[in-house]
Amino acid sequence: MNIAVKILAFVVTAGIVGAVSVFLFGFMILLMNGYHESDARYGIFLFIIWAVVGSLVAGILGVSGVYFLADRRRFHPVAAGFISVGVFLIAGMVINILGVVAGIATAEVVRTQF
Repeated sequence: MNIAVKILAFVVTAGIVGAVSVFLFGFMILLMNGYHESDARYGIFLFIIWAVVGSLVAGILGVSGVYFLADRRRFHPVAAGFISVGVFLIAGMVINILGVVAGIATAEVVRTQF
């Protein structure tokens, strides 16, 4: 059951953070209204890479959290899964919000400097 909880923690965490990334991508596109396509392209590419890496890292950290809580601290595996997924969902969402800011900042730098 322990390995099933770890796999489920990865899938749920990475999947939900990925879904939030799609929503944030649409929000970022709305925020970048008015930027020329050649300027916005760099910010969009940065956010896409950021979102994919952030989703995978959040999923891997979710698995690490289950391992730490269930195996090291002797929590019940299901409780460890819920705690780990909750913590790293929030962390992944914050990381992706920072990705939106970084994408817009990159587009602004490209617009003003080049």
